[in-house]
Amino acid sequence: ISVARQPVLWAMVIAVGVLLSDWTLPLWLANTLDLLGGFTIPLMMITLGVSLARLKVTRWYRSVLFSVMRLAGGLLAGWLMCLALGLTGVERGVVLLQSAMPVAVFSYLLTLRYNRDHQEVAAIVVTSTILAFIGMPVLLWAVL
Repeated sequence: ISVARQPVLWAMVIAVGVLLSDWTLPLWLANTLDLLGGFTIPLMMITLGVSLARLKVTRWYRSVLFSVMRLAGGLLAGWLMCLALGLTGVERGVVLLQSAMPVAVFSYLLTLRYNRDHQEVAAIVVTSTILAFIGMPVLLWAVL
């Protein structure tokens, strides 16, 4: 029931309705939503940065383990989808690259929202990003 009260869910429902109906938003509303949408990524980065500044270096082995599991598991899931859908060439490369992306900052924001261990998730975001930074050139070489 609490999911139905989330503004993100209602925004998605409205956006899908607008897209399916080919309805055009008034210019003032489109500009306002564009500005608000442009703020989201910097605000997420600032929120993550504040948490990283307070991050206590404990249980890094768990962060590395979960990061490796995320990257390898995502790559495996992407590879299986490529096999199932018969994707080749550029489409296969895009699916594999997207599936091997690091943990999203949005995961951290969800842990803040629902009072979970946000410090550990922040550490996982950082370690998975570092591991992806190291492994992405190899993956790019493999899919190109």
